[in-house]
Amino acid sequence: MNSRKLRLPLLILLAASFAHAGEIQNGEDVLRAMHDRFANT
Repeated sequence: MNSRKLRLPLLILLAASFAHAGEIQNGEDVLRAMHDRFANT
């Protein structure tokens, strides 16, 4: 029962990470994404 409770949040996190992974192809894309994310902070 305990593993079932942990499975859903893990699946949600994996799905969210794979959704963004398609946009990043190389190191420059990583730097650009980080810059865009933190430019207003």
